[in-house]
Amino acid sequence: MATQNRKYEYMMQGSVSCGGLSQLLHRLRGISDSDVGEGHQFEDHEMQYVLKGGQSEMKVFARRSLTDDSAPWSLQYFGQADTGHRGTSETVRSCITTGTTSNLRGFLSDLGFRLSHEYVAKGHLFTKGNVRIAISQVCTVTDGAVDVAKPLTSSFLVQLSVIASHGQVSVLFLFSFALFYFWAKSEYGVRFV
Repeated sequence: MATQNRKYEYMMQGSVSCGGLSQLLHRLRGISDSDVGEGHQFEDHEMQYVLKGGQSEMKVFARRSLTDDSAPWSLQYFGQADTGHRGTSETVRSCITTGTTSNLRGFLSDLGFRLSHEYVAKGHLFTKGNVRIAISQVCTVTDGAVDVAKPLTSSFLVQLSVIASHGQVSVLFLFSFALFYFWAKSEYGVRFV
């Protein structure tokens, strides 16, 4: 695959306490492209599968909606993360995502992948152009029982990301990343990692 056709995910992650959540959601409703005032609410079951081979391992992520049975499963592979080479907080990594049928888990098992861990993410998704902002609570899953998943913490995960071709991320986008970072940090106490 030619370098210009590769897709990369540019991402920042952080957390917000329960006390700052309603104000952050209110502000995101005002600036997002969403036609729905609440943003898109989601509840997804996410699983990480690992294929070990000698000294290395390959990880893929399977995701399915718990609220929309007609939605396709999603399979994602992320390349090695490249962090901090620009002196900024975003993570850059290659990304391959595809929709699949519901027999994905059996297919991965047949290929030799093993389930590493799983969780349920419940939250809101907002978009602004090609930028995605997800605010979610991560819930633990015990013995595959997604219907009784319990919140891991009272904080909420904040993820800001965009998937773009190499060189397509403009100075304007990086500027918007920086603006969101400082705005969310100062106004709502979002802590980015």
